[in-house]
Amino acid sequence: MLCSDLIILICEYLEDSNYYLLNKSLYKSIIMVEKSAYWREKYNNFFKKINKEYLILNGNYNWKREYLRITEFDYWSKIDNKKELNIHYNRIKGIPKEIGNLTNLEKLYFSGVKEIPKEIGNLINLTYLCLSNNHIKVIPKELGNLIKLNELDLSNNQIKEIPKELGNLTELTSLDFSDNKIKEIPKEINNLINLTDLYFVGNLIKIIPKEIGNLINLERLAFANNQIKEIPKEIGNLMKLDYLWISNNQIKKIPEEIDNLINLKSLIISNNQIKEVPERMCNLINLEYLDISCNWVKEIPKEFSNLIKLKKLRIIWQSD
Repeated sequence: MLCSDLIILICEYLEDSNYYLLNKSLYKSIIMVEKSAYWREKYNNFFKKINKEYLILNGNYNWKREYLRITEFDYWSKIDNKKELNIHYNRIKGIPKEIGNLTNLEKLYFSGVKEIPKEIGNLINLTYLCLSNNHIKVIPKELGNLIKLNELDLSNNQIKEIPKELGNLTELTSLDFSDNKIKEIPKEINNLINLTDLYFVGNLIKIIPKEIGNLINLERLAFANNQIKEIPKEIGNLMKLDYLWISNNQIKKIPEEIDNLINLKSLIISNNQIKEVPERMCNLINLEYLDISCNWVKEIPKEFSNLIKLKKLRIIWQSD
């Protein structure tokens, strides 16, 4: 049996990539040391030296790995427990877990990261979170704890799945998932009844869930550049909608219920497979901009002359 001091020395020397060299017994001993008070004290002392004890994590962690992680983060001087934190550096690997201790935060901006730590769910006073233009692949379900959040921007990432827990964010007014790899929208989105802005541009979505019709406060909605084949009739419930962008999909039909959108000012539905424009669209009396170009439409109803507020109409026909 190796003495504890020797095990600590081995632990200091080894990296995770070397662990395959160890036998099972020694491996267990090393892991125990990594979780021990020895490495926790090194972790704690790091923050004490920079007078940021409030960042110290509590819980069950592998303290060696946490210590190595915090020593690789170069921007601790930028982090404090104020109401706003803005860090934009390309060399950051991830948002530090200690961010979860900044309970005064109301606005958070981070760029250059690949992961969101679950500890972000502790920021119960957060109202604005911008994590756009990163390399994030997974959203932790703990994000659903941020019940005061008004604006969430996760655009331009590599996200494939939206956790259903985001349905808890009932105070959201703006949600942007544009330019990701999302294939499906969870039905829990129907809980986000305070949304005014919802963007899913540039994903892999095939179906707009009918629950979208519950978001009766929506004013701006964008599903352009997806694989959508049908607009659900429930879209007719969105009476406050003034902007709808749904270009570059595979839509074949405009639902009759669209004529309920009497506040709609901009409708962009170009580059689809639409063959007919319903006459009832002439009820969109506030429409100012309509783009139905690059579809299979051969003519538009003469009743379009009733759209007296229309300022711009694009009707470039798709060639046979």
